[in-house]
Amino acid sequence: MNGPEAAAPRAWRGSLRVYLQPRILSMLLLGFSAGLPFYLVFQSLSAWLRQAHIQRSTIGMFAWVGLAYSLKFLWAPIVDRVPIPLLSRLLGEHRAERGTQQKRQHSDDNESNSFLPSHLICN
Repeated sequence: MNGPEAAAPRAWRGSLRVYLQPRILSMLLLGFSAGLPFYLVFQSLSAWLRQAHIQRSTIGMFAWVGLAYSLKFLWAPIVDRVPIPLLSRLLGEHRAERGTQQKRQHSDDNESNSFLPSHLICN
């Protein structure tokens, strides 16, 4: 088997060998570990809500939240390229983006401290 048929398996092995480099392996593991909490939270949240006799249609609405995170690779590059109207001119693009992210993280932290699954159950 000489020619293109023999070169094809070697090309595949060579391209897969890239993923065995330590830096690439660490990024793969970090990416996996970053997505794992979303899966675990959504699975346990739907089980809790079902035990609390919440309608399945209401629980299904939480799947839309998970869908936004699943498709993040599609919309994130667009969001990254859109400048923040006033702050980008005043501070520069990167500083404005970082400041906005920090402000959003701060407000998310404050909201999540008061949010428990018991607030979702309306009796």
